[in-house]
Formats: sequence, C-alpha cells, structure tokens
Amino acid sequence: WYEDGKGAGYKGNLYLQGAEGNYSYKINAGLNKNRPYLDPKGSGDSMNFYGKQQPLSLNVGYKFDNGNELSVDFSKIKEDNQKSTTTRTPMKPGIWQDKVQTIYNDNKRTDYAITYRGSDDKQDWMFRAYKSVFDKNYKNQNSLVSPRSITSGHISYETRLYATNTSNKRCMATAGASLIAYYDDHIN
Repeated sequence: WYEDGKGAGYKGNLYLQGAEGNYSYKINAGLNKNRPYLDPKGSGDSMNFYGKQQPLSLNVGYKFDNGNELSVDFSKIKEDNQKSTTTRTPMKPGIWQDKVQTIYNDNKRTDYAITYRGSDDKQDWMFRAYKSVFDKNYKNQNSLVSPRSITSGHISYETRLYATNTSNKRCMATAGASLIAYYDDHIN
C-alpha cells in the first residue's frame, strides 16, 4: 500500500507444513504493519488501531502405529499499535480548540496446547489441555488538557482449559474445567 509516495502498510507471512514418517509439523510466522484508515470526513482521526503485528505459530505432531495422534501447539502474537481521535470544542464564535486523544497498546498473547486424540470401534475421542496468556500494556494520552493527562497500566488475562470429548454417530459429549485470572494494575 502506498499513500503520498510513502509505504503505509505491508503484510508478510511464511507458512511451512510437512511430514516425515510418523512426525508432522506446521510453522507460520509473519510481520505485518497495518496502516491507519483515516476518517473520510478529513478530521485526521484514525478509525482503527494501526501498527505492527508479529504472529508466530508452531505445531508438532506424532502419529502412533495404532492411529492415535499426539500434538503440541505454541502460538504467540505481539502487537504495538495506536489510535488517535480528535474532539473539537467551540471556545467562542469562530474559535475552536482541538483535543487529541491517543491510545497506545503493547499487546502480547501466548497460547500453549497439548492434544491426544484417537478412536476405537464405537467412538472418536480427544483429551486436550491448553493455556492462554494475554498481556496488555497501555497508555492513554490527551493533549491540550491542563494538566496534560496520561493514563497507563497493565492488564494480564490467563485461561487454562482441560477438556475431553467423545463422539459417535448418536451423540457427542464434552467435559472440561477452566481457570481464568484477570489482573489490572492501573497507574494514573
């Protein structure tokens, strides 16, 4: 993408997949830079969060002689993005004051999983455990406010799931347990 002769965005991804004997693998990695979509009314506001993304995912699997499969997954995404909005306040006839609010995010999400699946004469089944961690560092900055206002903090979110399911031609059952932790260290 090009805007005014300058590169405004790109998406680059690499995907590899293969198998050798009983082993299999999948690798996906990328580097993306999302461009701002500016307000068509000409305010200069960005209508979306824009910036860099770095996704990565890996999967390694093993197929046993009896047909059952064991796989391990890892994925991570890192985002550095921002969004700006402008509020226009009338001061007196013909004079306006613009207040610009910019939100900066530094987000990281990491997922881990291990899965064991198989089947027998009556059913297909799967056992899976995974953990997902989301970390967000943010800063909310307002300009032309007296005093200048900056809000920042850290949010962490973690999910763990232990699940199993079984299915046959008549019914499917899923059972699981989940633990969710949420932290917000708000700094003003």
